[in-house]
Amino acid sequence: MYKRAETPINNRTIASSACS
Repeated sequence: MYKRAETPINNRTIASSACS
C-alpha cells in the first residue's frame, strides 16, 4: 500500500521492507 511508482530503488526497498 505504498507509492511503489516513484523509483525502482525506492520501490524495491519499500517492497522488500513492506513485503517482508
